[in-house]
Amino acid sequence: MIRINLLNSFGATSPDKAAVGEESTGSVLILVRNIFVMLVGVVSLIVYEGYSLPALEAEVKKLQAQLEELTSFNQKKEAIRAEIEKYEADRQRLNRQTDFLQMIQVERTQTVQLLTKIQQIIPENLWLVSLKIEGQNVEIKGEADSEKEVNEFNLRLSSLPFLKDVIVLSIEMKTASDALKVPTKVFNLKATLAKVDVKSDNEGTN
Repeated sequence: MIRINLLNSFGATSPDKAAVGEESTGSVLILVRNIFVMLVGVVSLIVYEGYSLPALEAEVKKLQAQLEELTSFNQKKEAIRAEIEKYEADRQRLNRQTDFLQMIQVERTQTVQLLTKIQQIIPENLWLVSLKIEGQNVEIKGEADSEKEVNEFNLRLSSLPFLKDVIVLSIEMKTASDALKVPTKVFNLKATLAKVDVKSDNEGTN
């Protein structure tokens, strides 16, 4: 006798088919869940940006305003620095000019006082031929009856506060063209101007 299982032949679900169906259902559920998670993430991001972007934009504007303020301040600071540098340069130039004029005035005053002193200390039998002042160098030429007057004049010049390093360069005999005239000594001296307080010297003299 032959037995046929009609239940298996006409649509009864086998264990393998049931397993395949369950697996397909699980895959669909996982896909749906992933899509849901992605949608939730996108919605959350949109909501977060909706709340955060205005605040971020306000912060950006605030930072831009601060940057513009700092830029403006730096520009003003540079302009002030340029003005200060120009003022310092003008002040230094004016100081140099003032110092130069004061130095010229002191030198002129010192020269006038030197000439006055020299006139006061010239020996009786000695007279000057030339007096030349170039910078700090002084050269004096003259004649005297004897070498004694030249040496005396040299000592008197050395005692003046306006001069230093007074040296007799030469003393020579000058023959007289007239037989009745006495031969004289021709001398040449050099010295260096000394820096002195002209005001103090004037007060001491007065």
